[in-house]
This record gives sequence, structure tokens and C-alpha cells, in this order.
Amino acid sequence: MTGKYSINLLQGELLPEHPLLTLPRVLSIWVMVFIVMVFIALSFQGTERSLDLEATKLTTEKQQQEQKLTTLKAQLASHKPSTELIAKEQTLKSIIANKKTIHNYLTNTDDSYIDGFANAMSDLALLHHKNISLTDIRINEHFIRFGGIARSPEAVPTWLTNFERSKVLSGRLFNHFQLNENENKYIEFTVSSFLQKEQD
Repeated sequence: MTGKYSINLLQGELLPEHPLLTLPRVLSIWVMVFIVMVFIALSFQGTERSLDLEATKLTTEKQQQEQKLTTLKAQLASHKPSTELIAKEQTLKSIIANKKTIHNYLTNTDDSYIDGFANAMSDLALLHHKNISLTDIRINEHFIRFGGIARSPEAVPTWLTNFERSKVLSGRLFNHFQLNENENKYIEFTVSSFLQKEQD
């Protein structure tokens, strides 16, 4: 029979507990946290640099677009026609429209109407006023209207008083009279009257 030579008097519950937070463990945790923080900081720094580069690029593009817009505006302004050319264009348009109207009148098949219109045009030629430029003439059996451009407002009444020397226009009552200054500082006028049929 074998004898027992040792006795374990130290029970498991009597052994000291191992602490959870030891110095090596704390140091390991701090090292891991430091590494993570460095990684996050480097990531944010890289993102910030990327955003700064993108902002700089957008700012440069914006400045280039603004310079291009300024150049285009300057080019557009240099290509705008002058007020003198616009006035000449309007005058030419009025002359062309007037010639079309005269052509329509002269191609009218009514002989008496052509004769009256021709007489009126002859009288207007004799009563020409240097400060009056007619751009529109309309004459029919019941209506007469003159439109044009005057160098001064006083020129229109003076021109109308000369109608008393006209065979066709004398005795007509011009009950509509209008003067306007257009955007080019020209005086535009319109005078019109309803004509009475002559009695047989």
C-alpha cells in the first residue's frame, strides 16, 4: 500500500484573483487607440486636401468663365449697331413701305381715283417743306392721311397752312393731328381727315 506524502492545504477559492486591467493590457489598449486616432486623422487630412484641391479647381474655372463672359459681353457690345444706323434703317423701311403704298395706288384700276391721287401728289411736290419728310400717304374716296418725320414740331403746322394753295387739299379739315418724339429723338407726326364727296 502506497502512502500519501503531501497534503494540498491551498484550496482554489483561496487563490488570489487575476486583475482585468494590468499595465500591459492598458498599454496595449492605449497603443491601439493611438493607432486608430492616427489613421482617422490621416484620413481626414487626406479628405481635406482633396476638398481644398477641388475648391481651388472650381474657383479657377469660375474665374475663367467670368473672364470669358466679360469678353463675350464686350464683343457683343462692339457689334451692336449705332443709333444712327438704326435710324437710317427705320427711314429706309418707311420709304420702302411708302413706295409700296404708292405703287398700290398707282396700279388701282379706278381712273378717277388715280387722277385724284396723282393731283394730290403733284400738289404735295409743289408744297414741299425742307423740314418735312413724308413716310406714309394714304388717300381714298373718303379718307386722307399723311405721316412722316419733322425736324421740328413747328414745321408741321407751317406745312399744313400751305395746303390752302392746293387744288386737291384746300378746304380739307384735318381733325386728327398727332406729334410724338421717337426713341431716336425724331419728331414723328400723323395728320388725317375724312373727305366729303363732292356734289355733282
